Amino acid sequence: MTLANEQNGSAARSDERLKKVSTLTGILRRPELGAVAGLVLVTVFFLLTANPAMFTLAGVVNFMAPAAQLGILAVGAALLMIGGEFDLSIGSMVAFAGLVFG
Repeated sequence: MTLANEQNGSAARSDERLKKVSTLTGILRRPELGAVAGLVLVTVFFLLTANPAMFTLAGVVNFMAPAAQLGILAVGAALLMIGGEFDLSIGSMVAFAGLVFG
């Protein structure tokens, strides 16, 4: 019994998945890094090329007002998907609301 425990212990100690990695290596291995890097690149691109009036309070409000409607719909759809209810009728509801409210 002792021999089996010693063999399992040495196998666990030599496992590559249990090795300590540096913090930088851990951050670089994260799959979210690509999305964050892409967001930073797009933001820098728009900061360099966009009209300076876009980043004033009025410009941001102008941009966010229509985005708020889509954000509310996206949150609702995400909550349905998290709950396991895949409701694909959101597109038809948006079209119907556009017809009703003009």
